This record gives sequence, structure tokens and C-alpha cells, in this order.
Amino acid sequence: MIDLSVKHIFHLWVKQSKLIEYSIIKSDSADIKLLVEQFDLIDNKDYKYKNNNLNSYVLTSNAFKVCLIKSKSSKKYVDYYLLLEEIIINYNQYEKLCRDNLIMHITHENNSLHEKAVLAISIAEKLNKYK
Repeated sequence: MIDLSVKHIFHLWVKQSKLIEYSIIKSDSADIKLLVEQFDLIDNKDYKYKNNNLNSYVLTSNAFKVCLIKSKSSKKYVDYYLLLEEIIINYNQYEKLCRDNLIMHITHENNSLHEKAVLAISIAEKLNKYK
């Protein structure tokens, strides 16, 4: 069983129609019931059944991603997630470089301020000698 218990910052629910749009299921509810069983999705956690005139399902964004990745046409979705992972890695490296540059800048500023403080103390000591 897949644990999809990641806390959602935004409770984004994906409608059953998106599964149809992405060719994960056909149009009927029997397909989604099979999908729910096949991917071990948990009622009221990974998906909700809306017993209205449409009798439709909604899935959490994570459950929807699982359906995309595990679908028969998953190659394009897997490629998308691999690209997304690469983007995240590159962005994290970019953030680290920014932090490192900021630290170097702050260190340089501190050294410069320290030199100015030492000079000011030296001048103040010289001035105190003439009092």
C-alpha cells in the first residue's frame, strides 16, 4: 500500500473528469472503482465519492499523481516528473549558491567594518593622548 499521507498545504482536489481527460479511465464510475482498488487508494483520505446527481469522485493531488505515474500511458508523465525533479535539484543548487554568495558578502562587509572599527579605535586612542 502506498502512503500518501503527506500533509497538504492546499487541499487541492482533482475531479474525476481529469482522469478521463488524461486517458487514465474511460467515462464510467466502474473504471474509477477499479482504479481505486488497483492503486490501493483510501476513501476520505486519497479520494472522496460525491453522491450527487453525477455520482463523481475527486482525488487528492498526490493520488492523482500516483494515477498518472502508474497509468498505461505513464511514459510521458514519468518523463515530466523526472524533468520536474531535475528542475528542483537545479533550483536547490541555485539557492545554495545565493546563500553562499550572501555569506561571502556579509563576511566581507564584517571584515571591512572590523577594519574601520580598529582604525576608529586607533584614532580615538591617539586623540585621548592629547587630552
